[in-house]
Amino acid sequence: MPVDTHEKQRFRSKVEWEALVAALGLCAFHLAAPTVLKARRHRWEARGGSFAAGLAAAYVFLQLVPELTEIDLASGVEVHFLVLVGFALLYGIETKLAAGKERGTPTIHEFALRLSVGVIYNTLLIYTIAEQLPDEVAASIIYVLGLGLHLVVMDNGLEERFEARFRTVGRFALCLALLLGWSLASLTDLGEGLVDPLTALLVGFFLFHILHDELPDARQAQLGAFFLGISLFAGLHLAAHPLWASA
Repeated sequence: MPVDTHEKQRFRSKVEWEALVAALGLCAFHLAAPTVLKARRHRWEARGGSFAAGLAAAYVFLQLVPELTEIDLASGVEVHFLVLVGFALLYGIETKLAAGKERGTPTIHEFALRLSVGVIYNTLLIYTIAEQLPDEVAASIIYVLGLGLHLVVMDNGLEERFEARFRTVGRFALCLALLLGWSLASLTDLGEGLVDPLTALLVGFFLFHILHDELPDARQAQLGAFFLGISLFAGLHLAAHPLWASA
């Protein structure tokens, strides 16, 4: 975190402007998700899903995992324990909803539960994004692109499950959650004691989404598109953080 006045002002500017641009960009991905859903049902479904999975996998191992090692929670709680809590919490909710899905049309209570998780997820995503965004513009664009594709996959899954309810209410609630996260980050002081545990929980949520929703079935996966996604994110990540920088 920033320590002097100049760094604090620079970080506050990053929260107010770059995080806002990221929130609006991710909102655009949500609104474009119905078009993507139609395309996914045709020929490029496997390629698009594999490419998004590659971006997400590279993001986790090159961006999130290293950051976990740098987090020192003020409470003294083991950071990886909070990652596990986030992962297990989302797994429990999805298991409960899957049991309800077998009974037929999801109830309004199941929709409200799953939408609440999505709202919390999107709010945390933007609330902590100023800490995650690279300083380089190109790397930031790829970062937001990877998150956007990740949200499109999540959005598509929710529309396929809840249909009209999600189209009329859910998608707009998720967009508002992104702006809520930005508003909270702009109006409050982002102290390590709050951001660090929230980031750890977010990583747990993110890992579950990748394993549950984004990695395509082995029979449908396109290895070329998967490795293209990995290579694209890894290349820009290495350009922003060269391996020889510390030498």
